Amino acid sequence: MAISEANVIAAIQALTAFSVQTSAEATAVQNTSANILYSSASRTQGNFTIFLAIGQDQLAKDLLQIGKTATTAQQEKALALLCGAYQEAKDPDIFAKSVSFDGYSVSRDGQSGYMKAYGLLLDALPLAGSSSVLSASDLDCTGKVADDTNYPESWKLTGLVDEVSNPF
Repeated sequence: MAISEANVIAAIQALTAFSVQTSAEATAVQNTSANILYSSASRTQGNFTIFLAIGQDQLAKDLLQIGKTATTAQQEKALALLCGAYQEAKDPDIFAKSVSFDGYSVSRDGQSGYMKAYGLLLDALPLAGSSSVLSASDLDCTGKVADDTNYPESWKLTGLVDEVSNPF
């Protein structure tokens, strides 16, 4: 399934603090005050089309480099986080170690919260070629036998012969 621009825009609006202009809004010249414009930009407003292209390239490179795969939904979430990081980078104070305003101070370690979330998402993805840690046969317990069935009597901790016996 292909990545949907509409799903990425919805994810940006759900996962970040930024508003995004859609393609329809750009055509109708609406929502021009959004943080991320669809196909244009300003000094403080980002360009969704460019952010998406850069994000898709970055995501493909990162997935290839770490040898992992992602579902369409995971890719759309990752792209939303990357677009949030790219928009955040437009802030002139983004590289400041700390920012103070009206008695409040915020310190940064050099990586934005969106990039940290992107890194955590990549870390949680399965390796390419491995579908899951548990297979379907691991989840199907119908063929299992009781542990004590195949053990010698000398290994058993109790002298109970059957399940009907109750020592208490």
